[in-house]
Amino acid sequence: KDKLIDDYKLIRQLKSQGYSYLQLQDKLKHYQLDNDVIDNALSTYDETYGLKKEFSKAIKKYSKETYPKRNERIYRYLVSKGFSEDKVSSLMGLY
Repeated sequence: KDKLIDDYKLIRQLKSQGYSYLQLQDKLKHYQLDNDVIDNALSTYDETYGLKKEFSKAIKKYSKETYPKRNERIYRYLVSKGFSEDKVSSLMGLY
């Protein structure tokens, strides 16, 4: 029972860090949690917070780039962090 409480505490902590779905999945597997626990945690996870957090980091990181190159780098940065191309495109307004 104590292990389950610690597992759920860890999951809550990792969810609040703003990871992408894939990053969270990797982190949970790293901690060797049961597959049922991982599946349950991922089924209720919304990566929007993480995407917006990483998007603002990317804007600061590439602020000195010119317009088309900056958007390409931000896009690649977010996709490399594990966010889906569709979500990144819709956030950036590229469609």
